[in-house]
Amino acid sequence: CRLSQGLKDFYGFILSFQNLLTSVCLCLCLFTASTNKDKAIVLSYGCGVIYYICLSFMCNLLGQFIQSESENVIVSISNIPWIHMEAALRRDVNLIILQGKREIVISYKGRSPLNLRTFMSILNTSYSYFMLLRSVA
Repeated sequence: CRLSQGLKDFYGFILSFQNLLTSVCLCLCLFTASTNKDKAIVLSYGCGVIYYICLSFMCNLLGQFIQSESENVIVSISNIPWIHMEAALRRDVNLIILQGKREIVISYKGRSPLNLRTFMSILNTSYSYFMLLRSVA
């Protein structure tokens, strides 16, 4: 349990930081592509926008997949006929069910979980900052 919590905290920090940087980089790439007249620069920053969107989508989709599968495992274990098993096996299954009440969510200290809702938040934040930069510039 301590190992899984340590791994979630470690990867959660890295991926939360990546989500933050992705939001900033996406905003700056959009701003640079929209304000520049050179087609090569617009194309290269446009590719950067696509790259950052795909990177963030893949990481957050993976987090969503882990979260969904952890829920599915517990539902599957709950649906087996464990009442008719031996006492030792029932205790083990009961322990697994009790441990599984907490779904596996990759996040850092409970903030910025890796899921599709966070991905949409990244896109919304990037677009909001992009529009703010365009109105100021």
